[in-house]
Amino acid sequence: MKENERYFKNYRSYLKIIKNMCMKELKEVRVYLFGSFVEGKSLPSSDIDVLIVSKNMPKMISERSKIKAEVWKKIGLFSPFELHLVNEEEFEWYKKFVKKLVAV
Repeated sequence: MKENERYFKNYRSYLKIIKNMCMKELKEVRVYLFGSFVEGKSLPSSDIDVLIVSKNMPKMISERSKIKAEVWKKIGLFSPFELHLVNEEEFEWYKKFVKKLVAV
């Protein structure tokens, strides 16, 4: 999709914004890219999967959603970034299924 082109071209800049905003909220985070984008299989209509891991991740989904909403307000509500916010235990689950993780 044409509107996603700028996000794909400048994905590193957007990842920096995402990471900084999450660090501000959660203090300590690790950020990874995964999915079709890092596997070289993405299409113009694909999303860009971003895994955000923190030991300080809120337990309540509503609190995690607030963090996502703040990020999307900054980078664009209709950006192709799919944010996955997880704690350390959930990260271990993701690692079982994700083929390739690229640290940001």
